[in-house]
Amino acid sequence: MLISKDGVHFLLGVGGVGIWELAVGWESTNIYKLMYVFVYRLYEPGDFADTSYLHVEPDDETFVKYTICITGTRDNGEGYTIDCPGFSPIYASSPFGTRTHVLSNPSSDVKVKGQPLMVLKDQLCR
Repeated sequence: MLISKDGVHFLLGVGGVGIWELAVGWESTNIYKLMYVFVYRLYEPGDFADTSYLHVEPDDETFVKYTICITGTRDNGEGYTIDCPGFSPIYASSPFGTRTHVLSNPSSDVKVKGQPLMVLKDQLCR
């Protein structure tokens, strides 16, 4: 969101697609509704949320820790869900095109083949 003397510009970035801009002048009767919805959805994303990120926990107001949910299907067709709490972002790439996030929890209790799962890479490709 960019606020200028002319109004508010909403810059909407979609990974792999590009950036769309919606400009709304201060004189518009819809500007207050759009501002309210924009701020509301920051805190209550609803269906727009990425369901693999379950919980956000601020840590000393410097870092944020995420609980990430990994879901999949075993070879026998049985589904599974694994919650991975306490992961903090250590890398993020540009949100346009291929988008990559790397998160880490050096003290993770989650085990993969007997070893602790300490790094997660979440990547959205075109």
